Amino acid sequence: KGAGELAHLRAKAEQLKGERLVFKVKVGERGEIFVVIHAAKIEQALGGRGYEGMGVTLPHPLKSLGEHEVEVHFAKGVSGKAKVVVEAE
Repeated sequence: KGAGELAHLRAKAEQLKGERLVFKVKVGERGEIFVVIHAAKIEQALGGRGYEGMGVTLPHPLKSLGEHEVEVHFAKGVSGKAKVVVEAE
């Protein structure tokens, strides 16, 4: 069972490479964003796509427009990266 679970987690981590999470945010006249994207918001979005039992590590909340790469941790030391895009509404 352990080897099968590990293989499943590694497959999920590999699958993350194809994920692109897009968050639309309100932007001010000077390009500043009014809502920051926290790890919990990214975890919720990934959960909605079938990723369970993972956590997202961010050095700081995302506060700028553009594409960001985030680290996603699963059980058994398995991790992967997902792309998060912050766009103006």
